[in-house]
Amino acid sequence: MISKKRKYRDIKFTRLVVNIDIIGCSAHLRNNNKTIGSCKWEIQNKGDMYISDFGIEDKYQGKGYGNFLARIVIDLAKLYHLKTIYLIDGAIPEGFWQQLGFKTKFLYKNKVKVDTGNVELKL
Repeated sequence: MISKKRKYRDIKFTRLVVNIDIIGCSAHLRNNNKTIGSCKWEIQNKGDMYISDFGIEDKYQGKGYGNFLARIVIDLAKLYHLKTIYLIDGAIPEGFWQQLGFKTKFLYKNKVKVDTGNVELKL
């Protein structure tokens, strides 16, 4: 019987920390004491969250860090029983945001579909 050797991937363990500032309405994602992503938001009286800044450093994009940070912010909104999250930084709901459930809000005027420019996630 021939034995097969298994190939193992090199796993680089890092220290991933999320700092959430409830009063300042921001979250920072740090990897080995270096900020690699951040998010800022505002909560309005009617129970809506508006995300104004969301970004991950270029070097760390495509590795799941943005998804991780976004899900933390979404869970935070759910914890506060908010109704809707809006993206107000001009993001379009394709790819990254669409996978998280965000959609473009449309209005109908005289039976014509009009893009409002709002990207939202109903909770």
